[in-house]
Amino acid sequence: MYINLNDTVSNPHHVSNSLYGDINYVDKEASSTSECIFDIFKALGIKLNGEICECIATGIITDTGRFSFKNTSEKTFRVCAELSCCGVDFSSLSNYIYNKRSIESIRLLSFVLSTIKVIEGIAFVQLTQRMIKESGAGEEESEGFVNYVLAIGDIKSAVFFREKSNGEIRVSLRSKDETINVNRIASIFNGGGHSQAAGFRSFKSMKELELEILIAFQNIETKRDCSY
Repeated sequence: MYINLNDTVSNPHHVSNSLYGDINYVDKEASSTSECIFDIFKALGIKLNGEICECIATGIITDTGRFSFKNTSEKTFRVCAELSCCGVDFSSLSNYIYNKRSIESIRLLSFVLSTIKVIEGIAFVQLTQRMIKESGAGEEESEGFVNYVLAIGDIKSAVFFREKSNGEIRVSLRSKDETINVNRIASIFNGGGHSQAAGFRSFKSMKELELEILIAFQNIETKRDCSY
């Protein structure tokens, strides 16, 4: 396969992908972009060394929520079996990703969890720049925090607001109810993702977004079109 170096290659797996690239390889059934990359490498006959295999495995583990999300398929496990044969130790890798947090990140997590608010079965949590400063953690250490909120037994969905230094709000949406498609909600705000994991960005306040997201959830559940 030959491409122009000025071409844009789009290789996501999100159902919301708009095929924006000059070259598009989109597998909406894939568990992750890493699984797509694995397929491309195999098709091109590229030899996979240990480092490449570990990177692909990391992407699959994180994008499937440790193989717990609906996007995990039989093919995903076949790919992982091949990666394991190449020397990837999934136990050690998973332990490194999820069980090597700094004390500052745990402090930051406690700040975030203290903001939990549950409305109509939806759990809202937020992360502010002040929390980051007071905890001493890096902003990137908040990745995955939204998944802790999903552990609440009687909630259907979780919403995580993250304030960036420029005032932008990053919104992560998660659902453990297969009938609630959070990708549809994210698309209302020009975002996207999967049916059970999606997100978007906004410069509105968290309070404004909370209200609009609640309305969107209500409209999705009653199968009405959302409009603002």
